[in-house]
Amino acid sequence: LFRSEDYPDDAMTSGQGGDTSFTLMIDEKGGVMDCAIRESSGVATLDAMGCQVIRERARFTPAKDATGKPVKGIYLTPKIRWQIAG
Repeated sequence: LFRSEDYPDDAMTSGQGGDTSFTLMIDEKGGVMDCAIRESSGVATLDAMGCQVIRERARFTPAKDATGKPVKGIYLTPKIRWQIAG
């Protein structure tokens, strides 16, 4: 889902990293309707880029109600580690 080129330039230049997790609202088709930061990395550009990438690239199997009809749902991501390899 994430690529090395997703690392924000300002965070890269400053050597910033951290762990971020998100709360996602998933629509009936499996797309991400909304993304909220659940745990911040402490670096605003990393948190914002995480939501941007997830909104653009992530796809989910939608939740279903008791009759099997797709419904909106919530997904809590695991921690995403922003780290500069070196």
